[in-house]
Amino acid sequence: MRDGRTRVKRTLMGEPVDKCGICLTEFKDAEVACLGTRCPHAFHEYCLKRWVVQGKRMCPLCRAEV
Repeated sequence: MRDGRTRVKRTLMGEPVDKCGICLTEFKDAEVACLGTRCPHAFHEYCLKRWVVQGKRMCPLCRAEV
């Protein structure tokens, strides 16, 4: 980045992740993340719980079942 910051590449179970597929904010160190069961997209644990409680069963990025 131009202001001297760098983006940190994180992985979750070997898959590269940088932001939540639901709220689209970057993961921070203390946050808990989950991977979709049939896709490589990552989500904040609390975002995924809210998503499923609302009756949504598809990944918002690729439409695979979560």
